[in-house]
Amino acid sequence: MKKLVCALILFTTPIFAQSNNLDRVIGALIKVESNGNSKARNGNAVGILQMKPAMVKEVNRILKKNIYALDDRWDKGKSIEMAKVFFNYWMKHWHKMTDAELCGRWMMPNGGAPKWYIERCAKELK
Repeated sequence: MKKLVCALILFTTPIFAQSNNLDRVIGALIKVESNGNSKARNGNAVGILQMKPAMVKEVNRILKKNIYALDDRWDKGKSIEMAKVFFNYWMKHWHKMTDAELCGRWMMPNGGAPKWYIERCAKELK
């Protein structure tokens, strides 16, 4: 049932607005955050996208259901699903950003990601 609900949400969410390729943005984030290492850990940030517990909580809030658990951060597929839910939901507010700026929102959802982080994302997006 969880997979069905998640699939319905992903396929009924509006298309990723400004960025033509959400997979490309997430691919850059994976490279920047963990270099593709699903076992990466930095404090309470874990997995290929270095997700913190607050991100899991935010995604479940967006979905209005507790679909994801903290352990799902270690799973590549579930991490990518959560990232897509997060970005698709927030794109209505962030519709005029470059892909590199969107990557910065992964690090700092309210804005203010360091310039070095955005530049590193831009490098990975080339």
